[in-house]
Amino acid sequence: MEGSLNFNPPNPKGTLFGSTKSSLVAPLLADDDFIESGQSGKNEESISTYPSEATTLAYKLSTSIENIIKYHDGSSRDVIKTLQRLGLSDLGDALADFGAEEITASQVHEIIFTRKQRTKMQTMSLRVLIWLMPFLYTIVTRLPFICLALEVTKRGGGYWQLSILLGSYQSCRAIANMVISKFGGPSPIHRLHIPMIFLSIFGWTMVNEYIIPSSSIFHLLFLCAVGLSECILNLQTAVANETSAEYPSGIADKDVLESRIRGQYAAVAGGAAVAFVAGGQLYELGFGEVCWFGLACSLLHLCLAVFYRSFCLYKYKTPVEGDATQSPLKSCYQIIALSYLIDEARTMENSKSISMNSLPVDVLTSLAVRANGDKNLTRALKELHHAAKSSLQNEEEENQLLPRLYKCSLQLMDVDNNGEVSLREYVSYLGPRVYYEIHGDTTNEVDVVWPYLHFVVATQAVVALCIGSFLSTALLMYTERFGLNSGQAGLLLGIGEAAACASIFLAYTLNKRKEKRGPSDSPGGIFAALKSRPLRVPITVCLVSIGTMCFSVPILSVAIVAQMLMSTFNDVSVSYLNELIATSVPPSKFRKNQGRGQWLRRIGNVVTAVTGPVLFGVYQGFPFLLFGGIVFIWSFILWAALYKQASKMERALDDKHSKGPIGPFLVTSGTPWYQLEKEYYALNRDTIIDELGSTDAVTADIPELKITVKRLIASLGVEKERLRAVEEELQALKNGRM
Repeated sequence: MEGSLNFNPPNPKGTLFGSTKSSLVAPLLADDDFIESGQSGKNEESISTYPSEATTLAYKLSTSIENIIKYHDGSSRDVIKTLQRLGLSDLGDALADFGAEEITASQVHEIIFTRKQRTKMQTMSLRVLIWLMPFLYTIVTRLPFICLALEVTKRGGGYWQLSILLGSYQSCRAIANMVISKFGGPSPIHRLHIPMIFLSIFGWTMVNEYIIPSSSIFHLLFLCAVGLSECILNLQTAVANETSAEYPSGIADKDVLESRIRGQYAAVAGGAAVAFVAGGQLYELGFGEVCWFGLACSLLHLCLAVFYRSFCLYKYKTPVEGDATQSPLKSCYQIIALSYLIDEARTMENSKSISMNSLPVDVLTSLAVRANGDKNLTRALKELHHAAKSSLQNEEEENQLLPRLYKCSLQLMDVDNNGEVSLREYVSYLGPRVYYEIHGDTTNEVDVVWPYLHFVVATQAVVALCIGSFLSTALLMYTERFGLNSGQAGLLLGIGEAAACASIFLAYTLNKRKEKRGPSDSPGGIFAALKSRPLRVPITVCLVSIGTMCFSVPILSVAIVAQMLMSTFNDVSVSYLNELIATSVPPSKFRKNQGRGQWLRRIGNVVTAVTGPVLFGVYQGFPFLLFGGIVFIWSFILWAALYKQASKMERALDDKHSKGPIGPFLVTSGTPWYQLEKEYYALNRDTIIDELGSTDAVTADIPELKITVKRLIASLGVEKERLRAVEEELQALKNGRM
């Protein structure tokens, strides 16, 4: 069907986060000096984190709505009322617009998966979001790196003063990301974006010598307001929301979203290049000219942000009772939970009994641990519980779906026997069961964080030392050691940003080509292993460190080549790091570990911003030798941690021990690294859990045992009622004969 989301339902369970892993490719996970990578760069409410997710969730959502339709005997009015009662207005409105009194499952499928047509203004607003706003944001926030060091020197300041200014600026960028993560909500571009742009306008206005003349060095601290306008997370989240809003189901087309993120990355990379090149040229005219340029870009960004908010397809709804706009993923979870309860209620009504758990307690316990880590699932069930309890107080809804299901759930979930289902009981019961409906049995899915991953997460901060040293002192190196002016230095740094962009897209193209070929039946050679995950991570980190150290060589041509080498492989290394974390960390623990990595990276940027200029004052090549040397040594530590894991898995799976530094990794050229981890985990699950597992599973046993007992009691109660009814019938027959 033209214009609809294309999906095939080969397997309704077990592919969402299980057997099919993501290949989170480079453009989605670029360096944080271009695009915030990993979970920090994604809306936690988005449902397009993993490639197989849209397909599996779409299939389950379609079958769940079919079930709800059957329950309502095809009445579109009742279905719409149920959906709107849950706050699923987009889906309910789409069904209402269809206009039919009765609706079939195929019609629902067509409605929820047909892509909306954008108006001309909505299309233009999307292009503004993808191309212009990221481009302008990057110019505004990168300009200080091309002029701040020179301006401090011009005003007679020392390296320690430059350290304070750069450290403060980088710290404000980190604070801005934290504010967005904590208070941005499902659509931070609506809640925070315009105030953040005003901060950049304020910052560039205050330091503009034509507006407020000042020769004080610490007057430049007003640039921290520009650092607080670090808003790439807003733009990335908006792209995810815009793509999800194109379908009433809220399920974003993964390929479309990926393409748009790549476009946004290209705009950011282009903005960085323009900031360095144009900023360097303008500084030749004066610092005030740079400020005017930053102010003009900020004002233009503000106008475009207002335009986007006026015509965007995604409509942000203000929070009601502490909850914000209904997210697509929570909507899907709620519909699937409703369908599950309908099945339970139908089984009870048809069989006149309560069936026992169809899944073993140990499986439900494993599912409960994973469900507890899914914040969207927990929130969805909380809202569903609130809607069900609220419906009991509405007499007009007495015979509607929600109150009837709530009354039925009393027999299944009221483990305390107090006549009501508490929120804890509701979530404890439905959480693992709804999770199973989507993911299937996850007992043998890796649910531990391997020890080597702690080194991988720490590498986020270590490798940031290299890019941080360039941001803080590369301009000083070019101007003071090699005698270049700001325009020439900016041109070289801009070319480096373009090289970084090209490297990311090259890595993406190679990754896509490998995906099309599929897994190999036989392992390749040494070169194939070197370019495969995970060995390519320490290799690219090592190349970044070599480029950083070589930049300290007092020969201009060597320094330029070293800068290009560092810029090219820095973004690739960060992308590979995020890819390894995304594919090897369990989904329930991904956000925590990736968030930790992002903060460590910000700390690395702040450390180099503070110490770089001071070390440069000791010896001009010192910061590059020191930080590059640290990263160089760390790359071997990271390799050793990976080697230990690879050797352990090889002994367990193949009963052999390959020699040499690459031997245990040769198999990864034919079999993905995460697949080897999965096989190793399934083979030694009990031992691994005893060694690396948490106590969550033990805690999760308790509610499941209570639920099992409750179902036994409820089943006995039903049987007791049936026996009483039989006795009454027999007594009536006996009395009739007498």
